[in-house]
Amino acid sequence: MLTEPPKTPKFKPSLRPLDASVDSRDVKRRRLDSQVSVVLETENGAKPIIIASDPTLQPLFQKYRTPSAVQYEIARILSAKNKDSDVQSLTEPLFQIYQLMNSSKKPNFDGVAKLHAHVNVMYDGRISEKEYLATAPWSELDLEERVLSRNQLGGVGHTALTPQEIEIFGNDLLPSERATGLYCGGKIDFIGRVEKEGGSYRIRLERASKGPSNKAKRRFGSRNFLKIKIPSGVFKSQNEIDTCFQRPFVMWESVFRAFLGKEDTVLLVRTNETYCGGRFGTDMNRTSMSLYQFINWFNPSKDNDKQVLCKWSSRMALLWSSSVPGPQLLHKDIHFIDDEVSCEGSDMTDGCGFGNLSLFKAIQERFGLEELPCAIQCRVAGSKGMLLWNEDKEDSGSPQVWLRKSQRKVQYPISLAQEPSHRTIDVLRVSRIRSPARLSIEVITNLHHNGVPASVFTNFLKSNLEDAIGPMLAWDLDKDPDAMIKLWHTIEQTENVLLARRARQSVTDIRFRGFHDKEKDEVLDDEDDLDENNGGQQHSTAWWPDPNSHCPSSIAETVMELVAAGFTPQGCLFMRNKIYQLVKGQIKRKCTKQNFDVSMSAGAFAVPDPYGVLEEGQIHFKSSRREFLKPNGLATDILEGPVLITRNPCKVPTDVQKVTAVSHPKLSNIVNVVVFSIKGKRRLIDFLAGGDYDGDRATVFWNPQIVEPFTNADEQFSKEPPDVEAAFTLENSLSVNEFNTKAAESKKTELEIAVDLQHYLLGGLRDPHLIGTYSFIHEKSMYVYGYGHPITVANAYKFCAVMDAPKSGRKLIDRILRRDRSLFPHEKVLPWKKTIDRLSGTTSKEMGTSTIELRRAGDQNPFIMDVLAREAEGLYKSWMTRAESIFDTDKSSDPICKTFLRGADKDLLAPWEFYQAKAVGKPHTFNDLQTIKNHVESVWVEFQEKYDMSFTGKDIVKRQDTLRRLSKAFISSPKPDDLESVMDEGTIARLRASYAYHFLKSNTGKQFPWLMAFDELCLIKAKKSKSGFRAIIMNFADVLKVPRAVIVRT
Repeated sequence: MLTEPPKTPKFKPSLRPLDASVDSRDVKRRRLDSQVSVVLETENGAKPIIIASDPTLQPLFQKYRTPSAVQYEIARILSAKNKDSDVQSLTEPLFQIYQLMNSSKKPNFDGVAKLHAHVNVMYDGRISEKEYLATAPWSELDLEERVLSRNQLGGVGHTALTPQEIEIFGNDLLPSERATGLYCGGKIDFIGRVEKEGGSYRIRLERASKGPSNKAKRRFGSRNFLKIKIPSGVFKSQNEIDTCFQRPFVMWESVFRAFLGKEDTVLLVRTNETYCGGRFGTDMNRTSMSLYQFINWFNPSKDNDKQVLCKWSSRMALLWSSSVPGPQLLHKDIHFIDDEVSCEGSDMTDGCGFGNLSLFKAIQERFGLEELPCAIQCRVAGSKGMLLWNEDKEDSGSPQVWLRKSQRKVQYPISLAQEPSHRTIDVLRVSRIRSPARLSIEVITNLHHNGVPASVFTNFLKSNLEDAIGPMLAWDLDKDPDAMIKLWHTIEQTENVLLARRARQSVTDIRFRGFHDKEKDEVLDDEDDLDENNGGQQHSTAWWPDPNSHCPSSIAETVMELVAAGFTPQGCLFMRNKIYQLVKGQIKRKCTKQNFDVSMSAGAFAVPDPYGVLEEGQIHFKSSRREFLKPNGLATDILEGPVLITRNPCKVPTDVQKVTAVSHPKLSNIVNVVVFSIKGKRRLIDFLAGGDYDGDRATVFWNPQIVEPFTNADEQFSKEPPDVEAAFTLENSLSVNEFNTKAAESKKTELEIAVDLQHYLLGGLRDPHLIGTYSFIHEKSMYVYGYGHPITVANAYKFCAVMDAPKSGRKLIDRILRRDRSLFPHEKVLPWKKTIDRLSGTTSKEMGTSTIELRRAGDQNPFIMDVLAREAEGLYKSWMTRAESIFDTDKSSDPICKTFLRGADKDLLAPWEFYQAKAVGKPHTFNDLQTIKNHVESVWVEFQEKYDMSFTGKDIVKRQDTLRRLSKAFISSPKPDDLESVMDEGTIARLRASYAYHFLKSNTGKQFPWLMAFDELCLIKAKKSKSGFRAIIMNFADVLKVPRAVIVRT
């Protein structure tokens, strides 16, 4: 039997019963300003921060059983400081929403729609149904609340959906939910942003959205959590953070409290406290918990009291790991085993346990994986890390796990250990290979220091540019009939288009599915501008196609769809201009990012040898496919011979190691992971920046140009220098046991204990400036003194120590920080970065406007990044010159320019010209064409006003919103009823598009016709194709790929 966590002593309730007979007509109008940043004293002296509270609305919410989504949206609109809004306007739709509830199968979805219609939150054609279904959370919230209402543990991942739920919510379900009928909750994020006005803090709510699921939201429901973002500069110290987030947060009658701070985000949980009339009380609903109970539900302090408090508090982050629910284990099927420890005390298996075949089969079947995963990164039973398939483990048909002691982060009493949520495997990611891998600046510097010549990297730079850009300029259909297909494929591959599409459509399980771009610094979902998002509008989502014209938002997708419709660069100036933008972008990216794709390289999870068959210094790396390119040009599925291994971060000379890859029959079924030997005195991955096997990814290089000249550095570099420890003090050494003892002696209430714990739970809000400072200091010391110099190595370890400070409790001594800053002052810049910034047209944060360059100390060889920056500058100029000779009409000199067709595309002009001829002598037809002409030109006038020189510099979401309003106006008129002759919608759309192109035929590069009528222009062109055309819906088009056989044939 599950036992509840210990109950918090009840507060003395001071809530008067809500009057069910309250009439909104008796309520005075109240301005929004009175709802924001209200601060009242509580009984214990803490001041709550009021997110939303109003004596008018709250009784009405109860009287009309207002859906939770509507309550949140009202709070969001109020918190946005929209001066045109007031409470009275928001009370009016509540009764109408109430009337919907009896008939609505989706009260949250329908209620929000009714509210938005009333307060003029209009969609204006700015989002498509597909885009809305992928991002809007309200239908998902309806399903979650339905499931939780009949089973409070229903979101954990093993509750069957009813036939009625499947019928109602079928379009909203994940593929795994449709296939298995098992519901996975926690797929909604409720988000706010902390702001400071004068001396007061306030929370400004943002629109809720679908987001990754996690253990906490699945167990308790999405609506019970708020994710609060902290903009840079709001807080100056840890004390200010505590001052704000140790206070309760009130939204209507609910009280939220902070339970975790990490980087720039604080997480709040809804507690069993209530707030009404300036007083706190306790919710008598037995399913809710106090903050103290919630903390101890996941990380009970009495059972984990041997840990240092700062490390204990960091475990709360495990609750929030993005994951999907795997098998729910029986308590008897969770086994704990010892780690393999070397003779010198190194944990050779740190972070990785085992699972049996049934476990991995269950995961494959539930999520419809193409291949059986051999390893997963997961959380289960208070443990974290990897589980690896071990054929030697018993398999009676039910999933079982064997967890190492190194994986166990939270100990549970038997009552909590049997809770279904703790017995469910939360799967973060499954084993996959990414190939090719990329060389980062850190790895390049390491490789060069350890013997790889600079010429190797300059050649990589040249080949990366040629491979990415060369095919974009190969258009000769006479020489290659498949040229357009290859162009489509090249753009898809270089710009990761299909991956980006799938990421847009799978926001709730993007991490598990591996739908993330290899370009870490490219962000798919831009944030709305803080100053202009007034909370009263529904915005588009970054990079989704226009729902009206169906014009893709990204340049790459635009070109791909033009190619698919039958356009060629020779015949379409608009398409050439887009390709020119792509080419310039690739030239800039390849020359400035300095993270090259390297043939004969790959990355995957690192795991320890499960059978102990590998010798010291050996790895086993086998793929489930023949995807490893060998030096002779053939492909294989397993590596053999000398290879280099590394991981991120790569800061010191020993962070890359040369080892031997072998093939061992005992490991033949272990694929898509890098298997490390467990023999020797020290864990092999420990040499790689202190790595372990709890989810670290290893990168493997077997390219002979890198491997052969490389020499392993002295092992001494892999050990922290003694002076690094002296640079820190141990600020937070208090153990959980000591904390508990002091709390008991002081006779504090559980609430007071929980508030004291918040100081440690918020410790993950580390100073990002300090981390950035030591990143810059390390870079500069590396340049001045050299990669292996003791000063550089010490700064590398200081950087890592600062990163780990929230867990370790170490604090950098102020005197050391001042000294290091003085040695590498902010105003002195790295020469190679100055060159890169000049090419990219940006300014690095650490550079600012400074022009003082650092100089290398002593008689050192040229720094590798200086060499690469100079090479990149030359290549940048030569490639840009070549691009200009093709695409720039004023500089056209390339022979390919002779193939360009001059003038407008006759296929696109044809529909309009046909009806013009048809209108001769027919006044009704002539008048209809004039109506269409006038409408197109009126939209063009508005387009010109919006699409000025500053437009492309605006945020992507704002650009999309503007264009979607215009495209909605463009397709909305005229209607058949507005015309005199008989015309259907399809004919009108075709003539609108054709005239928009005709109107600007003197400059066919203008974007207006395409942004307003992209789909129609493509359809007109496709119908004229000599090869014929085929109708296809987007669900198919979005996942089609070009077969490799087409690409390789000549």
